[in-house]
Amino acid sequence: MPRGFWKLIALELIALGLTAWMGRWLAGYLHGGIALAWLLPVAGATFIAHAFASVFNPLRPRRIIVALLQIIVFLLAYLSLGGVPLSLASWAAAAVLVFSVWGDEALWAELQNRLRLSFISLAHRKIARALTGYLLAGIILSMPAWQDQPLPIPESQFRSFYESSVRMAGVLFPGVKLDATVGAFAESVIRKQVQGNGGFEALPGDVRDAQIRQAAETMIRDASKNLDIPIEHSMRLADVFYVYLAKSMATWKSRLGGSFTLIWAMCVFIFLRGLGTLLVWAAALAGGLCYGIMIAFGYASVAGESAVREKLMLT
Repeated sequence: MPRGFWKLIALELIALGLTAWMGRWLAGYLHGGIALAWLLPVAGATFIAHAFASVFNPLRPRRIIVALLQIIVFLLAYLSLGGVPLSLASWAAAAVLVFSVWGDEALWAELQNRLRLSFISLAHRKIARALTGYLLAGIILSMPAWQDQPLPIPESQFRSFYESSVRMAGVLFPGVKLDATVGAFAESVIRKQVQGNGGFEALPGDVRDAQIRQAAETMIRDASKNLDIPIEHSMRLADVFYVYLAKSMATWKSRLGGSFTLIWAMCVFIFLRGLGTLLVWAAALAGGLCYGIMIAFGYASVAGESAVREKLMLT
């Protein structure tokens, strides 16, 4: 029995389990039940496990079989929350297979050509390509859902993303109520504008409040007219953004017809893959830490190896 036989099987089983978990949670995210903040760590851990399962597996056929098993468990876990057409599932599987095998080949090309090994560099080669493949698969599998809802993400996920964004924006715009109702937001903007105005502050308090409310009502009415959507005083600001984006999306759908979904998918992929660069490096660095722990506890080791290499030359 080869050295490390059972340890490699354990790494492969962990990778399969995490891949199924990622597929399940990706479907949950698209259906509005799982927050992105929970999905990202699971995806990172999954890609780290993929790197470990690849770097300790010297046999190309076995790596391809493991990649196929990962695709199967990913699709089964994803489809457990809703079906997709077989053609889309096939394209998703093909995308994952191509980029997973490419990642394995890139990892082992570096592994065989470097004198000193850097697990972070090796993991980066695998994780970057695996992320691309699974991201493409996720976009392909989510296409049917885009046809049935105003925006490609559920409204609950949009609100969650908006609330996270306004918490950061609140640091830049103190005093402006970005997470409140439209009326409260408009009044906070007016108060910010007249702050320090001596003539306004000299007015009685009830007069100032009445003028602020009147100016806020005018602002809301003008915004509703310019955006061409109904805006109520009691609406949440996040709902206004969602309604406006949904209306804009519907307009582009009617203009572009059947090509809209493809164009939108490309835009989403480019945007998310750009952000995914951070996840790739974070996962590679975390994988390097795990690798160091494995070395320290004797689960893995680094051994020197000498070899004679042929060289072509003119005589």
